[in-house]
Amino acid sequence: MGNFELTYNEAAYGNNKPLPAFEKLQAGDIFLEYGQGSIRYLKVGDTEILRMAYFAVRDHNWDTIPMTITQENISIDDGTFTINFKGVCQLDAIDFSWDCSISGSTDNQIIFNIKGTANSTFDKNRVGFCVLHPIAECQGIPCTITSPEGTKAQYLFPKNISPHQPMMDIRKMEWKPSSTLKVSLLMEGDVFEMEDQRNWTDDSYKTYCTPLGLPFPVTLNQGETIEQTLSLLVENKAGNSAKKNEENLIQFNTTGKKVVMPAIGIGASSEYQNILSASEEKLRKIPFHHYRIDIDFSDHNWKATLEKAIATSKQLNTKLLIALFFSENASEETEALIEEIGAHSNILNTIYIFDKERKTTSNVTIHHVIDNLRKSFPQAIIGGGTNAYFAELNRERVDTSNLDALTFSVNPQVHAFDNDSLTETLQAQQYAVDSAKHFSNGLTIHVSPITLQPRFNPNATGPEPPQKPNELPSQTDIRQMSLYAASWLVGSIQYLAAANCKQVTYFETLGTRGIIQGEKAPLLPNLFKAFSGSVFPIYHVLRFLLTHEPKELALFKSSNRLKSELLIAINAADEKVAIVSNFSQEKLKINIDPQEVFKGELEYLVVDPHDTQALMKDENYITADKFKTAQNSEGKYMFDLPAFGLIFIKNK
Repeated sequence: MGNFELTYNEAAYGNNKPLPAFEKLQAGDIFLEYGQGSIRYLKVGDTEILRMAYFAVRDHNWDTIPMTITQENISIDDGTFTINFKGVCQLDAIDFSWDCSISGSTDNQIIFNIKGTANSTFDKNRVGFCVLHPIAECQGIPCTITSPEGTKAQYLFPKNISPHQPMMDIRKMEWKPSSTLKVSLLMEGDVFEMEDQRNWTDDSYKTYCTPLGLPFPVTLNQGETIEQTLSLLVENKAGNSAKKNEENLIQFNTTGKKVVMPAIGIGASSEYQNILSASEEKLRKIPFHHYRIDIDFSDHNWKATLEKAIATSKQLNTKLLIALFFSENASEETEALIEEIGAHSNILNTIYIFDKERKTTSNVTIHHVIDNLRKSFPQAIIGGGTNAYFAELNRERVDTSNLDALTFSVNPQVHAFDNDSLTETLQAQQYAVDSAKHFSNGLTIHVSPITLQPRFNPNATGPEPPQKPNELPSQTDIRQMSLYAASWLVGSIQYLAAANCKQVTYFETLGTRGIIQGEKAPLLPNLFKAFSGSVFPIYHVLRFLLTHEPKELALFKSSNRLKSELLIAINAADEKVAIVSNFSQEKLKINIDPQEVFKGELEYLVVDPHDTQALMKDENYITADKFKTAQNSEGKYMFDLPAFGLIFIKNK
C-alpha cells in the first residue's frame, strides 16, 4: 500500500476535483439551477416542469464531445436572471464553438439561445439542443404538438417505455403537469422529436433536434453555423408557490409494501485470470447467488474460459451463470458445451442464450439449443433477451414461449456522466423492469450485468477510438472505489426489488470494475485511487446485506430521492438491517418513521469520506464492534448523515 492517501473528494466520488457549482436562479414562479452551460430541475412549487435543457455535439458513434465553458457572466435580480457564456467542444478532429445566452423574466419565461460555428470539418450525428422532461410529472398526460408547418396534434407522454419516438415533427409543445400549471415550449432552428430515455435507464423523456429518420452521420464543414432557441413559458393559476430553499431534512415514510429481495450475483473479472487466496478469502465472505461468465463460441479459448469459470465458482462457493453467445452453428456448439461441462452440470443455476451477431436472442437459436440445454441442465433457469440495453430488448422483442426469464443489462452513463444524472437513473431501473413485464408473458425479469460504465457500444457506426496513453479504459469509472458508488448500489437494489426483479448481477469480482482491487495495484493509480488488496465500499454494502440472508425488503418513500434512499432488508427470522445513503455533497438530517417495521433497539454506524481509507484497508470494518445505540424520539429515529455518507443499521 505504501504511502497511499485519499483526499476527501477522492474518497467521496473518486476525483480530487471539486464538483461543479450550480447557481440557484428564479424566473418569476420558476426556480431552477444553472451550471456548466445547462439549466436543470426547473420547478414551480413541488412540480417539476423540466428536468434539464442543454446542448451537445455528438460524433459519428454517438459519443458526446466534452465542452469547456469560458467568458461566463451571470447577472441575477429579483425574480430575473441573464447568463452569457462561450463554449468550446474539442476532441481529436472535432472543434466546435458556441455563443450562448439564457434569460429568465418575472412573467415565468425563460429563453435559451445558442449560436455555434464549426472550426473544423467532421462527421456528426447531432449538434444542438436536448430537453429532458421528468417522468413523474409527465407520465401518461396529454401533450399538444405543433409541427413546423403549424399543424396541431394530441399525444400522450407514454406510461410504459416507448420503443420508438412517441412524438415527432415538433416545433412547439404544450402540456399541463398539474391542475394549476400550463407549460409551452417553443423550439426554433431545427425539427425536433422525442424519445423515451428510460430505454437506457435515464429518468426522462428527451426532446432533441434533428430527426433520427434523416441519414447520419452527416459531415459538418468548417465554417458552417447552427443557431437554435428554446422559449419556455409557464402559466400558473395558483400564483407564486415556489420554494426558495429546500431544507436538507429527509423524511422516510413506509409505503406499507414488502417485496422479495432479488438474487444477487457477481461478474467475472475482466482484469484478472485467477483469484488468489487473499482475494478468495474476502469474496467468500459474501454469499453470492451466482458468478457470471460469458462464453463466446467464436473464441478458440472458450473451453479454457469455461474450465476456469467452473473452478472459480467452486472457489467462491457459489453457482454459475453462463451467458452463451452462439453463432449460426448453435446446435453443434451446444453439444460441445454439454460435453465440456460433463460432471459439473449441477454447478449451473442460470443460462442466458444470446446470438453473437444479433442484439437480441433469435427464435431460431432458441429452437436449436433449448431442448438439449433443458435435458442436460434441468435445474438451470434458461433466459434470453439482450446483452445490451433495455432499448434493444424493447425494440426487438424476444419470443418468450420456451424461456424462463428475460434479461437485459444496465449502466447509468449512456447519455450523461455527472453524479446527479447517475442518481436520476436509479428509479428508471424500476421503470425498465416494469415495462419488460408487459411483454414478458409472465416470465421473470433478470438484469445482468449492472456496471457503472458501458461495456461496449451496441449502436456504434464506426470503430471505437483506441485507448490513449495515460487514460483509463472507457469501461472503468473512477467512482467505482468511492462512497458514491456504494450509495448508488443501495438505490439500485431498492428500485429493482420494487419492480420485482428476480435476479441481478453487479459489477465484477476484482480490479477497477470490481468490488475489491485484487493483488495488483491499478495500472494508473494516479487516476483510479486504489492500492493492491483494497476493498471498495460497494463490497461492504453487499456483504452487510447478503450475509443477513434477506428474503424481503420493506419499501420506504424518500422525501427527496435525489439526495437519499433507505433500504431495509428482512430475513426469515424477521430480523432487519438497513442502509441509508447520501448521494449529495450536503449534510442531511434523516428522519425515519418506522411504523412497526423496526421493533426494539436500533444500532447504527455512520461512515463518511473520512472513513473510506479505513474501509478500503479492512474488509471487516462494518462487522467490527463500532455500532452505537440509536435514540428513538417520539416514535421516530433521527440521524445526522454527512455528505456522501452511509448509515448502516441493525435492528436488535
